[in-house]
Amino acid sequence: ADAYRCPAGAALTRRSYDRNRQRATYYAGKATCAACPFRARCTKSKTGARQIKRYFDQALIDRARRQTRTRHAKR
Repeated sequence: ADAYRCPAGAALTRRSYDRNRQRATYYAGKATCAACPFRARCTKSKTGARQIKRYFDQALIDRARRQTRTRHAKR
């Protein structure tokens, strides 16, 4: 998916696209985060807003992480 939402439901928009690192960065608006009651639980940013970085192959990375947490993998 190329659309993400913060825990409060605000849309994060893609603002940067790094071909070298094979990832995109998504941001929420500063004003949105400043007024958000979940801000302290959502981001540690002191000056900006929430951001997430997602690799182009993030689905594969997430799948591998889930597999390493299975009982079979921990043997």
